[in-house]
Amino acid sequence: MVIKKQQAVAMVPAAAWGIRSSFQSLVALLLTILVVAAIYLRQSNEQLFDYGTSTSSGPLTSRCNLFSGKWVFDNKSYPLYKEKECTYMSDQLACEKFGRKDLNYQQWRWQPHHCDLPRFNATALLEKLRNKRLVFVGDSLNRNQWVSMTCLLDSAIPSHFKSMHQNGSINIFKATEYNATIEFYWSPLLVESNSDDPVNHRVPDRIVRVQEIEKHARHWIHADYLIFNTYLWWRRRQMTVLWGSFENPEDGFYKAVKLPRVYEMALQTWAQCIQQIHETPDHVPRSQQTSITYVKPNLPNGASEVLDRFSSCNSTKSYSGKQIQWADPDAESGRRRSTISKESCDVFSGKWVFDNRSYPLYQESECPYMSDQLACHKHGRSDLQYQYWRWQPHDCNLKRWNATEMWEKLRGKRLMFVGDSLNRGQWISMVCLLQSVIPANKKSMTPNAQLTIFRAEEYNATVEFLWAPLLVESNSDDPVNHRTAERIIRPDSVLKHSSQWEHADILIFNSYLWWRQGPVKLLWSAEGNGACEELDGLGAMELAMGAWADWVASKVIPLKKRVFFVTMSPTHFWSREWEPGSDGNCYNQMTPINLENYWGSGSDLPTMRMVDKMLSNLGSKVSVINITQLSEYRKDGHPSIYRKFWETLSPQQLANPASYSDCIHWCLPGVPDVWNELIFHFL
Repeated sequence: MVIKKQQAVAMVPAAAWGIRSSFQSLVALLLTILVVAAIYLRQSNEQLFDYGTSTSSGPLTSRCNLFSGKWVFDNKSYPLYKEKECTYMSDQLACEKFGRKDLNYQQWRWQPHHCDLPRFNATALLEKLRNKRLVFVGDSLNRNQWVSMTCLLDSAIPSHFKSMHQNGSINIFKATEYNATIEFYWSPLLVESNSDDPVNHRVPDRIVRVQEIEKHARHWIHADYLIFNTYLWWRRRQMTVLWGSFENPEDGFYKAVKLPRVYEMALQTWAQCIQQIHETPDHVPRSQQTSITYVKPNLPNGASEVLDRFSSCNSTKSYSGKQIQWADPDAESGRRRSTISKESCDVFSGKWVFDNRSYPLYQESECPYMSDQLACHKHGRSDLQYQYWRWQPHDCNLKRWNATEMWEKLRGKRLMFVGDSLNRGQWISMVCLLQSVIPANKKSMTPNAQLTIFRAEEYNATVEFLWAPLLVESNSDDPVNHRTAERIIRPDSVLKHSSQWEHADILIFNSYLWWRQGPVKLLWSAEGNGACEELDGLGAMELAMGAWADWVASKVIPLKKRVFFVTMSPTHFWSREWEPGSDGNCYNQMTPINLENYWGSGSDLPTMRMVDKMLSNLGSKVSVINITQLSEYRKDGHPSIYRKFWETLSPQQLANPASYSDCIHWCLPGVPDVWNELIFHFL
């Protein structure tokens, strides 16, 4: 698989995966030629062709399918180099040196059915690679291809203008005349594993950290061309997955996961990292200096299975009435009502004031970490008034946002958002609010599957997002593939998630919309045979909030850790609620609702009362950021059709805003910036 920064070039087919070692040199040569072809063949605007990802026999595009063809014997043009003349030949691959007398295997040329591969030209390729890094990442087969590439280029470079050196897992061939390197990085499983040593990697029990890739990514993420492979090392019935670290293995949580699921989990982590490179090519992962300790979830005997999207109930019965038993907060909390609105001024009661002098607090196009799902202007929204509204409390003023002051508050700390996509939107807002005052070489974003980390090195601080839409463990905990036919939760267990969040200094939680989608299946931790109970969303949310409250009550010391809970974010699906007689939604809404105390159907009062009661019992251990009423007014703040979620909306979808408008999430800059101003106000 070849990847050039910001553009996929080609995906090399898997035909070579099962080839025996005696044919590896030939296959590596073919794969290398295909890579070279992808680099050679350019359009007039210098964009690399995309030859698709299929290995089917039919044409992939209107152009030629390089991967469909046949081998042609050609002893005039091949081999492209002599085995003994390559300075950097590997003994593992030097078949002639070690006794193979028939050399026909060197003299076959790959011939696509409907076109010709470009003739290899080492000098031309080196010109393409001038001032660039070409990095192969993977296992011994990818190392094989790297040796092939090195041999193809070796003869075109004078001996005093080339060098080879090894540094741990990375081997670097350098052409000094071109200031170019061709490198190989040993990472057979792409994600972190106990087989990452480039020499001593034979282990009886293969253990992988399927959500961890930063250890490897920091070595190759700066490259201009990346060529990945991974397959053979996954060819076993199951692998042990570790949630935790190899440095403290006794604190980790282990689970045996079967193929192909474990392979899929690792590829998802890799894919998210590649996506991050495409979205933010100038901001890359760096080693995380903040200390993170992983805690092993102490699940009861018989409940070792972690829920994932493949989990299912063996049987289902009605809810039995079982309750979550959780500890009361320490006496020092005094049962003080937790809502911050009991301060001298209620900052949650007020109105929106148009202010195009002070707002927006940042420009959408200037935030390198902006999400396409929230970048409304980029995706066609021409009215920008939604960016110019300031929240004005009735009886006081919010503290003016100051990014440098906020960083000082965060110095040496971890700020973590935990929740669903709305909380992720607030996290992106916070990152955009903060990132502009950090020099480019002092900030980084580490995509790491469930946990994503923005780091400011100068302040030794992180702003993180943890995907946990239901707070407790569920079968929707995968940050990408969380659409399931039935929602299953462990209503009494936050341990899987709390092992990642409990060492943060400031925590911002939310949970609401995911409970509004019908009945929920309950799989209690002590239930080992897959027998579930079923409960309505509100009841299930109350149980989950109880498990979360138990953690807060028993673990949080207010002087050491700040915990915020963000109340429900409203939706605006029915314009008749604020404009009787109309029949629309949030699409084409350009101003806030100007009716004080407006309350739409997207905000559920029984849920609000339950959450308020639960949080009040926690006293000073948790502070409430009550965004619901102030956000109710902002019917104009949603993306509607001006967004990209996986794919940009088609012309047919754009013409049907009644069906395809997103009236749940919020454009940025916009409403979530005010939520973060409230966080800043109370920090």
